Amino acid sequence: MRDPHYTEAWVDALAPYNPMVDLCIRLRIQRALLHLSNLTRRADAPAVAGMPSTCKITRASAANLDALRTLPRAASILLFTPVIIPAGRDEPVEERRNEDPFEPFGRALSRHHKRIRHVPYVTKVGFTDIHEGFISQADAVITVVCEPDRGKNESMSDQMDFAEQALDALEGKEANASNALVLVQCGEDEFRPPVDASFMNVIESTTYNPEIAKYIAKAIFKAKV
Repeated sequence: MRDPHYTEAWVDALAPYNPMVDLCIRLRIQRALLHLSNLTRRADAPAVAGMPSTCKITRASAANLDALRTLPRAASILLFTPVIIPAGRDEPVEERRNEDPFEPFGRALSRHHKRIRHVPYVTKVGFTDIHEGFISQADAVITVVCEPDRGKNESMSDQMDFAEQALDALEGKEANASNALVLVQCGEDEFRPPVDASFMNVIESTTYNPEIAKYIAKAIFKAKV
């Protein structure tokens, strides 16, 4: 049974990024609807019972996460994920070629909040006015940066550029809105780009898979693991 609370990723529409698709998504958008002093340092990051040691909340403001966890039911949380094949994916690529590997994360989040809008981004295309349009309709944003199966260094750098522009757009929408964004970084330490201090809520994991996605969703919403 399909989860009525989860808006699936529009991979087929977004990935090509041609002019006609751009127009189509624009029409969909029209139709659809304290800084460092507040941060928890890495050594003191809050633990989540049952979370694997490879997955940690490395930076967090308790007040900010509490605000996200207590959003009204009608509030919308926007999930940005890269259009990539994550490193170390369990299933052979050819077996699940057309499935978005981050869809399990979106569905895991939807178990804790009723309105999750999942929107992919193409790393080489980057942040566009389409993504900005989605941010204008969102009450909070979760952005994923993940080590890809190939081209690790370059692609992760492009993904961090996207995350930074998403944060800029959110702050442009509302002063001090950085508290409404959670950055999720997945990948080995040597491939994870440095995170700017303006990201107030950061979760890191050395791997990404559907099971880890459940732990990350529970960590964000402080659910019992």
